[in-house]
Amino acid sequence: MGADGRTVAEVVLPAALDVYEIGLDYVPGRAVDEDEGVPEVQLFALRRTTANVSPTRRSPL
Repeated sequence: MGADGRTVAEVVLPAALDVYEIGLDYVPGRAVDEDEGVPEVQLFALRRTTANVSPTRRSPL
C-alpha cells in the first residue's frame, strides 16, 4: 500500500502457500509438496516493473 492507503501492486502467488512475510523484494512461505505430501519452505523473488510486480520462484530453502 502506498502512503495514502491505496493499492500500489498486486501479486499472484500459489493458493496453497502460507505466506510468512512480505519483503521489499521477496516472499517466503510454506507449501505442501503435491507429489510427496511433505511441507517445504519456498522463496519467491519480487521483480518490480512499471506495470506490475511479478513473483519468481527462487528455490526451496
